Amino acid sequence: MNRSHRLAAACGALLLVSVCGPALPAAHADEPAPKVLLMLDSSGSMKDADPSGGTKMDAAKKALIHALDSVPSNAEVGLRVYGADVDGNGAPGSCTDSRLAHPVGAMDKAGLTSAINQFQPRGDTPIAYALKEGAKDLGDSGKRHIILVSDGEETCSPDPCQEIRELIAGGVSLQIDTVGFGVGDKARQQLACMAEAGGGSYYDAKDAKSLDSSLQRLGARTARGFTVEGTPVQGADIPAGAPMLAPGQYTDVSVASSKKTEKYYKVRRSQPGSTLRVNVLTRMPNASVFDSLKRGSWIWALKTMDDDTCASESSTGLDSGKTGVVVGQTLVALPTDPRNPASKGTSDQACADAKEFYFKVERLPGSGGAIPIEIRVMEEAPVENAGQLPTGVQEVPSNNSEGAGSPATDNVTSVLGGASFNDALEVAPGTYSVELVPGEMAFFKTPIKYGQSGIFALDGLELSPGVIRDSGLTDHVAVSSAVYAPDFSRMDSASSDETMFFMRKTGAYSNNAPHINQVPEVRYRNRWDSPEMHHSSRGFAMEGYYYYAVALGNEAFLKGQPANVKFSLDVSGEATGPSGNAQVSEVPVGESSGTDSGQGNLFGDSTKLALFGAGGALVVLGGGVLAYVLLRRRS
Repeated sequence: MNRSHRLAAACGALLLVSVCGPALPAAHADEPAPKVLLMLDSSGSMKDADPSGGTKMDAAKKALIHALDSVPSNAEVGLRVYGADVDGNGAPGSCTDSRLAHPVGAMDKAGLTSAINQFQPRGDTPIAYALKEGAKDLGDSGKRHIILVSDGEETCSPDPCQEIRELIAGGVSLQIDTVGFGVGDKARQQLACMAEAGGGSYYDAKDAKSLDSSLQRLGARTARGFTVEGTPVQGADIPAGAPMLAPGQYTDVSVASSKKTEKYYKVRRSQPGSTLRVNVLTRMPNASVFDSLKRGSWIWALKTMDDDTCASESSTGLDSGKTGVVVGQTLVALPTDPRNPASKGTSDQACADAKEFYFKVERLPGSGGAIPIEIRVMEEAPVENAGQLPTGVQEVPSNNSEGAGSPATDNVTSVLGGASFNDALEVAPGTYSVELVPGEMAFFKTPIKYGQSGIFALDGLELSPGVIRDSGLTDHVAVSSAVYAPDFSRMDSASSDETMFFMRKTGAYSNNAPHINQVPEVRYRNRWDSPEMHHSSRGFAMEGYYYYAVALGNEAFLKGQPANVKFSLDVSGEATGPSGNAQVSEVPVGESSGTDSGQGNLFGDSTKLALFGAGGALVVLGGGVLAYVLLRRRS
């Protein structure tokens, strides 16, 4: 029996159908194609010479045409130019001088090449107007991405950075990456601001070679976006109107505004003695500490219909490392522990016996706007003789200095990684290197079974010689690394998920690398007997895929240039069943299929909502600005 057949056959052995089913593939046949709009500056300054020879316009044309080879074949691509048709210096019409040179559609390299080559430098730089029109070019659905190349700042009004903020606040969902080609400090600051406002990255290109490299990298990453997947639902404003969610995977939108907002859902325990888990998650774009704190905190609660609290958690909006991180939590309604039954009349007893619950997602006042969220409802069937199973682990790792070392080897494999949990790359124990652009996060997964434990180590950061050479003595960048259990609860054994790397002439240096996260031995009774990990997780009571997410902070001194993050993982121990003896199941519990995990329109039967592409880029369908929330339990 091959592995996929064993996975399917095992689904009935331990878990209900909610957490079984085939693995979600990295792409789906019915998934909407990503839409990419190339935006070219054809202003008069593009006549200037490029240091490597020729004009800036010559170099930009060659780089854009070359970038078409790296754009995913399923992408729809278009071209918009500005400054090409009207003389500059404030001539009439110069501030609306932008047009769609090739409509967004199936890849047409010949047509795009012809369109790119027909323009010559001429006018002013109406960036804000071009962006506003470009948003219309991309339509109102799907992954939408603008890649803008410019050698200067806005010459008209309004401010393009503010224009982007207003577009996104108004519900326009797109990712904007910018490339500054031989720009000065003022233009660099404006282009970087535009990328940040659009959830993307700024790339600094000094010459034709670096421009070509930047556009190649952007082209390859256009279809890689953090996604939330599942059947669309609409939570109710009050518990009485809450929709019932069967075991599965769903999407909704949570709103942060000037007033507190709440959304309610109902979930049902279908079998007495089962463990019911409800997870909600999303990803927030990188932001400064100050800005991230203004974007609306989160509160989650799982209660019985009689208002007994089974679990509640909260999260602030802090992004101290500018990495743009996942925010979410898993709330659990446990069954009665046969060794230690809850006293009658307590909330533990009420939650163990309850058949129906309501789940609340609350956003406190803030500027975060509308944010797509992913909700998973998971139900584990009861296990016979739970009282006789091996006792849960009595101690869990609690910091980064408990003597555990990295399992790093000299054999390093380069990998790309997934862009979200839904397309996380499965990796075996070993040592890996992943290239990340500032603000980008990569996802990996590895199976850990009952009787096994795991270790994940962030080993180091390698930056380009140019970045090291140009960095200042106080420059530093964070790399985040976090482990998620099969129920998608974050369960780090380190108190912080960020490793700070400081710049030295010999490279990036950190005084706390390797950054270690340990998964204790996975046992069924960990749900009752074991202490919680950081972030209130006892997810290590489940076998299945354990996820590892790494992200690179979006610091200005990096100028959008990529870095290589090295990490290692290992799994040890003999795989067993929950009894501690025979191995009876192999269940992909991290791959909950939902009632319908197919892809489609936001308002159709199911959907895949794209949140982020490379550099933490925001591509939210029907959503607004995201905020990162650092999970922190509130007592």
